[in-house]
Amino acid sequence: MWHPSADNILASSSYDNTVKLWNAETAQQVSELSSFTNQITDMCFTADGAQIGTTCKDKKLRVFDSHTGQIVVEGPGHDNMKVSRIRMLKDGNILTAGFSSMSSRCLRLYDPRNLSSKLEELPIDSATGSLFPYYDPDLNLMYIAGKGDANIKFYELAGGSVFYLNQYNSGDAQHGIGMMPKRGLDSNINEVARAYKLNVGKKLVNVIPLKVSRQSIVCGGFVRPHSGLPHQLSLH
Repeated sequence: MWHPSADNILASSSYDNTVKLWNAETAQQVSELSSFTNQITDMCFTADGAQIGTTCKDKKLRVFDSHTGQIVVEGPGHDNMKVSRIRMLKDGNILTAGFSSMSSRCLRLYDPRNLSSKLEELPIDSATGSLFPYYDPDLNLMYIAGKGDANIKFYELAGGSVFYLNQYNSGDAQHGIGMMPKRGLDSNINEVARAYKLNVGKKLVNVIPLKVSRQSIVCGGFVRPHSGLPHQLSLH
């Protein structure tokens, strides 16, 4: 996973239960995040790259200082050892996608100042496939795709809560999903996202453009806000 604002900084996790930050230009390790007691299932930088949030099969949610490798805050995560994933939101909150103690899939929202309890839990369904969350910080949208599912669900993040909006449905199960970076979208057709769905059954990659149909000037400003950070940072 590339650092969002520092050039040539790459984060990796491995089965030795560590996350390492590398300088890809010099092939040298910059820092190491440890304290994990089981397999790391996901990690995510904050927008400025100062912190990294992680999920782990030890059911712990951790936030590290990416410069020092020290834990900033730690708390309980999902109650199930199945794979959970994490996204660091631009409002400072943390969203995780995983399984409840009853093995139902759900989204959870946390305040990083107090990980001892969750702000909100939003049930999804009782399917068994792991969830793939894709966060759009510009539009405050979260796209949720599940392994083995045939749909992609859309959620809005607003006012410290998560709201279900709609979903894309198809007849073919997906094995994985990838998203086109914003620079590759077609603004002429009000495309807000584009998913690439791995269709194992048909041995294809399906291209799924996600568009809004409204084309007014007001809507155009909403669909195409300024994206990304205004400048680059250096990590020494």
